[in-house]
Amino acid sequence: RRSHDDLQKQLSDLFVENSRSRLSEKLTELLKRQLPVESRAQVLTTSLELSPRLGETFASGLLNEVVPLDRQLNDPVARAALLEKGMQIGAHFDQMASVHDCFNRMSQLLASQQNAELSVLDALEKLLSRSFITFRRLGMREETAFLLEAMSKVVRESKQQEEHDVERMRVLLQLAGAWFYFGQEHGWKDIDTARELLLSGQLTHQGHVGVRKQTDLAMSYISAVGQAPLQDAMDRLQDLFLNLTGIRDGQTVSSHYSLKQLDIVETLVQTIVSDTFTMDRNSQRWMDDEEFLIRRRIHRDMKERMA
Repeated sequence: RRSHDDLQKQLSDLFVENSRSRLSEKLTELLKRQLPVESRAQVLTTSLELSPRLGETFASGLLNEVVPLDRQLNDPVARAALLEKGMQIGAHFDQMASVHDCFNRMSQLLASQQNAELSVLDALEKLLSRSFITFRRLGMREETAFLLEAMSKVVRESKQQEEHDVERMRVLLQLAGAWFYFGQEHGWKDIDTARELLLSGQLTHQGHVGVRKQTDLAMSYISAVGQAPLQDAMDRLQDLFLNLTGIRDGQTVSSHYSLKQLDIVETLVQTIVSDTFTMDRNSQRWMDDEEFLIRRRIHRDMKERMA
């Protein structure tokens, strides 16, 4: 346990290392260590994340290790983290062969998760959702759509008990929000189902656990509808705040505020100030395409100058 904590601290400290040469030395030393496969995956994932600071040659060596190490891993969340970073860095340096290798492994990983616990699926979705915007800006729109479809299929086919329906619904809400970028509105069905449950008061009758579920579901609902077209998002958010009840803290001594209500308000504020809330989807896609073309031009010019 102590060695694990020490490794975590070492990896965290790398992000505040200002010297490029010292960063390279520290990463190289960590990569050469004889570590358990799970720890090696953490080191490689962190190294990939930091590799843009060290250049394409360093990143290329790391990318060659991703698929072989993935074959040794069993933890689906660790695998997804490694493969996601491999796709991201491969696209960043325009090494599309590595991107396709990682993408194929990721597709196989998602297809094998039908019987996974919803906690695992939730972790996988959160991990991927953080990268969807990055993937789009790197020109990986088709890959992003494929992963979204695969993730949606896995969650719907997951063989879980009914008590997990709220958790399943939260994952589907996150996916529904991501689909709006592509102009796809079939996520509204999941959004409507969540709204019906939220406003029915059914969860709030289940005591403290139910109120926590109600709060978490409301936060996921806000995040999802916040990615819809602006007028639809405004109407849905107003409807929620006019009709939502039962958000309370039953196990605190606070008399002047509710932490759960503050959680919901914070989610609303974060949603409203995000780029996806204020910018229409066509403009957003145009901006992503322009950023991708500029990025490719920069890499091409750099390669020509260094040749």
